[in-house]
Amino acid sequence: GEIIDRDKLDESLLYEYVHERVMPPENEGELSEQEIATITGWIAAGAKIAERIEMRAKAGLSIP
Repeated sequence: GEIIDRDKLDESLLYEYVHERVMPPENEGELSEQEIATITGWIAAGAKIAERIEMRAKAGLSIP
């Protein structure tokens, strides 16, 4: 699947990784339930910043 699938939230890799506790890596600690809810809400709301990053990457521009 796509890293962020705005149309199919539960098929987004980021959603899966966060909910299956694959991300962040073990040595970086676990996300709290609030952090998971925030990420889930951000994806569900359209993950606006991701759209800008994708556009910049496709255009060969640096990502600040």
